Amino acid sequence: MGKRDWFSISSGQPSVFRIKLMGHVIEARPSAAGGESVLVNGAVVSKRAWWSSWGTNATHRFTLTDEQGVTHNAEVRIIDRTGGLGLKLRAVLAIDGLERAEMPQLSASHRPGCCPHCTYDLKGIEAINHEVRCPECGRHTAEELLNRSS
Repeated sequence: MGKRDWFSISSGQPSVFRIKLMGHVIEARPSAAGGESVLVNGAVVSKRAWWSSWGTNATHRFTLTDEQGVTHNAEVRIIDRTGGLGLKLRAVLAIDGLERAEMPQLSASHRPGCCPHCTYDLKGIEAINHEVRCPECGRHTAEELLNRSS
């Protein structure tokens, strides 16, 4: 484990896993205190206290509706690869019982409303075609990934 990994856990900046699937932004947020929550489009759909998921690979179950209006059973598993220490986590998303994706982890320096590439604060910058162009690095980011509404 590198110094950066230890810093992100010990400084109270827990991991955030995020993916966009079926038109929804899905986030898994394990907390530094041991609890976990899953958000869909910014709303909490599942939450576990530290004592209910400590040392286990907890599963969060909820439903998602795809672009055609079909409802699917979804589950997010936050897997601890260090036997309950919470130092090496990964999040896996399954739809209708089939594993669809491993959710990528956002860097420890990512903050809501900031560019995910260079961390420049994008608040107040106008979105064009639901994308925001970062004036610092020039990259485009989907407005919904910045937790902004159009």
